[in-house]
Amino acid sequence: YDERPDVVSYNSVLNSWARTKQRGAAYRAESLLKHLKETYESERISYLKPNSISYNTVITAWAKAPDLGSAKRAQEILEMMEKLYEEGDEGVKPDVITYNAVIDAYSRSREKGSTMAAEAIFSSHE
Repeated sequence: YDERPDVVSYNSVLNSWARTKQRGAAYRAESLLKHLKETYESERISYLKPNSISYNTVITAWAKAPDLGSAKRAQEILEMMEKLYEEGDEGVKPDVITYNAVIDAYSRSREKGSTMAAEAIFSSHE
């Protein structure tokens, strides 16, 4: 039995960060995703390859974060997923969960232009 953490283990911890109300949770989740991604890229260990669940969970963490700019950060992660997918990474293809999480981030934001940004994401994926 292999006891080393894999992407499922990381996703579980990411989910814990996404669910907590602790300040800085979204930053911690994104930092963990970055660590996972860098470890995969440097060591090419297939079971550490971040997937759409990894990214969606971090987007959800940002959607729930009260921080200024959190919705924009969620959208930037979506854009990162789109770029990776366009470059051939099938495992990070954005899906309905991804877009809904970014729309949710904008719906929770009180920043100017949030409603328009949410509508733009919705309209671009009808």
